[in-house]
Amino acid sequence: MLKDSLPHLTSQGVSQAVPPIVPVPKPDEKGTAQIIIKREGFLSGKLKFLIILFFVLLFAGGSVFAVKFYLDRKITNYSLIPDDADFYLGLSIKTHPQVQKLLELSKKLPGGEKMVKYLDKQRTEIFGTRKDPFKQILDLAETEIFLAKVSKNDPNINNRNFGIDTLEQLVNVVQVKNSKTAKQELADIESNGNVITSKEAYASAKIAKFELKVQNKDDTTEQFATGALPYQVTLPLSKTIYSTAINKYIIAAEKESDIKKILDLTSGSKDKKMKSISEDSEHNEIINLFPKEYLLKFYQKQVMSPLSNLLPATSLPQTAFGGTSYDTRERSESGDNVFTVKRGLTVDVIDNGINFTSYQFTKNQVLKEGLKHGFTIENSQANNLPAVFNTKQPLFYAEGKNVKESIQDQIDELKNVSDNSSDDNQKKSFENTIKGIEEMKNQAGKLLGVDVDSDLLAWMDGSASIIVAPGFNGQAPDVLFVFEVKKPSDVEAKLAKISLPNFVEQAKMSKRISKDNSRRSYTGQLQRALELYKKDNNRYPDNIEALSPKYYSSLKYIKDPKNDFSFSYTVRGKGEGYELKADLDLAEDIVISEISPKITYAYPEKSENTERVFPQASDFNGKKIYSLPIYDFRGDTFSLRFAVNDKYAIISVGASDQAIKDILEFQKTDTNTLAKDSDWKNQFAKAPKIIGGVVFIVPENVMGIVDYFMTKNSGYSEYVQEDYMTIAKGYLKALRSIGTTTTQSGHVVISNTFVNIEELEGDEINKVENALDRVLSGRPDQTTTENSVFTRTAQARDAQIKNDIGALATELQGYYTTPGQGKYPAQLKIFVDNGQLKALPKTPSGLDYTYITCSNNTESLLYAQLETRNGYWVWTSASGRAVETAKLPSAETCTKGILGTKDSLFNLFKKS
Repeated sequence: MLKDSLPHLTSQGVSQAVPPIVPVPKPDEKGTAQIIIKREGFLSGKLKFLIILFFVLLFAGGSVFAVKFYLDRKITNYSLIPDDADFYLGLSIKTHPQVQKLLELSKKLPGGEKMVKYLDKQRTEIFGTRKDPFKQILDLAETEIFLAKVSKNDPNINNRNFGIDTLEQLVNVVQVKNSKTAKQELADIESNGNVITSKEAYASAKIAKFELKVQNKDDTTEQFATGALPYQVTLPLSKTIYSTAINKYIIAAEKESDIKKILDLTSGSKDKKMKSISEDSEHNEIINLFPKEYLLKFYQKQVMSPLSNLLPATSLPQTAFGGTSYDTRERSESGDNVFTVKRGLTVDVIDNGINFTSYQFTKNQVLKEGLKHGFTIENSQANNLPAVFNTKQPLFYAEGKNVKESIQDQIDELKNVSDNSSDDNQKKSFENTIKGIEEMKNQAGKLLGVDVDSDLLAWMDGSASIIVAPGFNGQAPDVLFVFEVKKPSDVEAKLAKISLPNFVEQAKMSKRISKDNSRRSYTGQLQRALELYKKDNNRYPDNIEALSPKYYSSLKYIKDPKNDFSFSYTVRGKGEGYELKADLDLAEDIVISEISPKITYAYPEKSENTERVFPQASDFNGKKIYSLPIYDFRGDTFSLRFAVNDKYAIISVGASDQAIKDILEFQKTDTNTLAKDSDWKNQFAKAPKIIGGVVFIVPENVMGIVDYFMTKNSGYSEYVQEDYMTIAKGYLKALRSIGTTTTQSGHVVISNTFVNIEELEGDEINKVENALDRVLSGRPDQTTTENSVFTRTAQARDAQIKNDIGALATELQGYYTTPGQGKYPAQLKIFVDNGQLKALPKTPSGLDYTYITCSNNTESLLYAQLETRNGYWVWTSASGRAVETAKLPSAETCTKGILGTKDSLFNLFKKS
């Protein structure tokens, strides 16, 4: 074969492939043979060398490529996080497809784009100001910000915890194009003239310490475009961070120990037993269920607390419907059998809405694989209940199965932890929770006059649903509980045992007591006003009207007949004495004079023993409807009612029994059930086959409750501007429906909430957008022109207060982070003395901003009163932000931080 590969020879023995410079001997038989042999030997060796060299280079290049490919595949965000990390958070930003989908989805909402800009302008920070020099590192992220809590908090450092740990404890991981880019980006930071860089070799890598020379006063936040719900992803103010590059990842943290821990993990040089979270099979089972694209992802491993192990009935990170809550505070643990919970949360956007999905995997949990009380959407009660109740469409519908065993399952789980946990604190908290549940049962039994276990829970072993049906045009809302029953007559007999305290009579008595308390208070106020008048005029007034307005400004109010305050006043002689008499309902009338002791506000409540009321039965088509009155509200008597037919036990709270009658006489057809409602069908078209629970909400119908209370109390309309009502109605209608299903995959319980968003019709959109324009421009519809001018002026003055406090907070943070400082100034005037400010700002009313320090000047507080609301705009270093609160701030506020009256899910998001 080698010979066949040689150059072909002509008949004369001369190779046509030999270069001209190569001498060719004259052909003779021997010589030719010798030449051919030499040529074969020469070419064979060269070819072997070339072939070997080719394969060596191919192997070497392939090995390098394979190693690089292996490393790229092996090193991920998850492989950089130790398996004992508390939690991590991933946020999609900027160019990520999910961000673009969210922006498109926001356009379906009336004035969506304008609202996005407004929220962006008005957002408040809940995580504090930006950490420098993270700016350049954060700027590198194009699609995702990944933050993780790698280590425990240092107990010797004030962590400024308020509800959640501040982000100064987190590690930031940014993925770039390749390892070369990662190194180059760190080199660019190092070349920044405003950054002092020092390096330390560690575990075959280098850790860079970046320290900012000068803090830019105008640098307060780092923003990332994340769409209609703007995420706040900034980090607290700091001048020093540590950073390193691992493959195509840049890792940055405030704590050097966090960087070293990650390097130890990836190199395996220090602790061979260290594992990454990517090696945790339970973690992997959860994240394998995450959507491929997400707007947000969150994973947490935490010590289990009582009731955090309840099957999640909602995927939102609050306990809106009794689901689990996500809490990043650290909890101590001791022993080798501490019960923990692992759970995740994702938010993802599709064309017509947003998915909020929670995932829960609990170690050592009694819960086994497979839903114990599962059912299908097709078998839901909604297939056998009417679509309307007393002409009212449901606002809220929730369904589960076997209330009796579900409660017992939770008690068994609580007992499992309390009996077997090695952590004393965990054991005690679970034991106390069990006692609390039993106490709740006892209290409910006393209230209802029955045994909760034998008379109520004993028969609640079938399907069960809760329905809230608000009415419009002044109709009272109804709340219904529908239980599937097997022995109707037994259930009816047990329900008939229920009795209640006479709440109606108790309410009447409380009202009389309250009126007497008010009368006593008014009398005390008049007594003090009379003494002030005497002090200034050396006599008492001839009539009570002389006290107004200087000595008693509320005289007009207490003389109003609707306030039911009957009193008489007479002066004695030439004003040297007086007698004041006030009528009371439940005690002797008050009679005082100038020598009477000071009247106190305390008034002993006098209550009368009221007998319990028992259910009154009325017949309806051969069935009995039982009723017990609960409360009178402006002419409507709300009652507890119940009835039983061959299939259901129905319990209602409302002002009418018509909703119960609708269920009792309901005849199912192909179109009249709740499950045949178009919104229901669209909401649950892709529901899991087997579910453990379902929730269905029609947000638009919440306006029925608003309508009822405004109809019953016309005075409420004075506080509601028409534009705000128009916007609320429009947005609630655009949120077409909300649905939640709970199911299970393997060992993971999954709860998905989908918010279905639908664009309004043209006329409706225009109406809402016009109202939105007026509100955002500070010109909402008002009852009078004077009110409109006053509102706009007050809003402008409040905006100045917020701007001033923001500017002063920036100065305070800059002072605190000065190298070697670590404290806040004792007084604000230091900024004037140092030349940083020409003068301290004052409120629009000319008052000084209130400044407080605490904890040996390691925390501070700054506030002023607002004009548009009866509240305060407060900035605290403990919570690292400014918020509105109704409560006057105090030294305790300075120490603990504060949550504001405007706090909501929107505060968790930020957009640029």
